Amino acid sequence: MRSAKHVVMVLLVFLLVSPGIGFVQSAVRGQTESGESGGWWIFEGTAGDVIEVVASADDFDPTVEVLGPDMEVMEFNDDGGRGDDARLIVVLTTSGSHVVRVGSYERDEGGAYTVVVRKRDVRFLNQGVYVADSLGGDSDGDDGLWSFEGRAGRVVSVAARSEYFDTTVQLLDPAGDVVASNDDAGDGTDSELLTILPVDGRYVVRVSPYEEGDTGAYEVRWREVDRPPFELGGTLSDEEAERGVIVEFEAAAGEWLIVDASSTDFDTIVELLSPDGQVMAFSDDDGLGSDSALSVILSVDGRYRVRVASFFGGGGAYELSVAKGEPRRLELGRPALGIL
Repeated sequence: MRSAKHVVMVLLVFLLVSPGIGFVQSAVRGQTESGESGGWWIFEGTAGDVIEVVASADDFDPTVEVLGPDMEVMEFNDDGGRGDDARLIVVLTTSGSHVVRVGSYERDEGGAYTVVVRKRDVRFLNQGVYVADSLGGDSDGDDGLWSFEGRAGRVVSVAARSEYFDTTVQLLDPAGDVVASNDDAGDGTDSELLTILPVDGRYVVRVSPYEEGDTGAYEVRWREVDRPPFELGGTLSDEEAERGVIVEFEAAAGEWLIVDASSTDFDTIVELLSPDGQVMAFSDDDGLGSDSALSVILSVDGRYRVRVASFFGGGGAYELSVAKGEPRRLELGRPALGIL
């Protein structure tokens, strides 16, 4: 019985010698017929490279995927580019021959297409300082790529802001997997994500416009943040209103957390999820008016999540606060004064 590794090597050799397989150097054109498995191309990559692949066609809706030297699919995309174009960003984890496969979203469609593979420039981002750049014009592509060195277990904030377009921000780990993303958790249409880094290594920050084709100047920043307290604000879109937005942070056993979610646009609900994903506490109208508030003493160390959503649906602006409480000692038999 042949091993899986042997089968992979045979397939890779087949790709290298097949007349329908080409090496991608910049932009190439191909043809796929209805019902075919797609067009196959090969490029050489080095571990750590950030690669952009774009497939475009006039006669069909293209898809694109990248396979590593082991022939495992690293990334797939359908409509990540402009219009129906397929576009993906992938971080290479190993050096060697990588495969690009262009296919059709509809099995009974095909035709001429163009595929582009290029290595993207990724600039280093120092901690704590907003750095200015722009999209469009002479910029490198439809998004901005930045990197920083992160340490496992650290809580980080990644933010992007612009006066010219609605920003979105995405964080990729050293393996190229998306750790977190955000659209409007900053002021107005600015973006900010808060997450815990899973491993040591080089992380990639991707800044892009929410609306396809938007351009202009923007600023991006990353920084390590302390454990609670922290405050965030943002806007829930109508699509996000039901499923909510999730903020992740690290906290320790014995800490007393106080969580508040408020909005003048919708009736907030908030829930706290434990490190194993269980709902620990839930609140609808325990704050002022239709605002939500809850407090809980944590039992274990780990990564906690707070989910903010709309009770009736429909979005709008909101504010979220996560703070540490300081319980006061109550002596038996002696009265104590407090204010609610």
